[in-house]
Amino acid sequence: MSEIKVLIVNGVARSGKDLFVDYLKEHNPHIEKHSTVGTIKSIAKEHFGWSGKKTFKDRKFLSDLKNLWTEYDDGPFLEIVNHVKLMEHGFLKDPDPILAVFVREPKEIQKIKDEFSDAIAVLVQRPGIEVPDNMADQNVEDFNYDYIIVNDSTLDEFKLTASTFHQLIEEKYAN
Repeated sequence: MSEIKVLIVNGVARSGKDLFVDYLKEHNPHIEKHSTVGTIKSIAKEHFGWSGKKTFKDRKFLSDLKNLWTEYDDGPFLEIVNHVKLMEHGFLKDPDPILAVFVREPKEIQKIKDEFSDAIAVLVQRPGIEVPDNMADQNVEDFNYDYIIVNDSTLDEFKLTASTFHQLIEEKYAN
């Protein structure tokens, strides 16, 4: 059974979270992404007619649905725990696995940090972005992150930042 590394990635909409993890995957192709709102998006499309757009209104709708699921049975958190268990039991057979979990809410981030003591929390910031009007986006700064990545330059420099960060976390997990 391999030890799963958990990387918590946060940032407001359009900050570059996905791109950052894509750049990390260039150094470790065994990084798997999991968004706590992914299941919510599927349900919203299938049962509520959500178009897949990401307007401020759409983002608020998804955020509100996720909050309801969290209040009901802590489903988004349990989904992450179960995903890690699947990876640990070899159903997802990657060597040197990292699960990059996209989570916005500070309380949810803390639950993950409490459950997985070696989890690393990263905030991706992109100055000048208008913050959507939903609780998830508005509260991303309300956590004490292990690392803050600033996406304020060229794509090549952002890629270099991801490369440097990858070396940093590999060293951290090697110790």
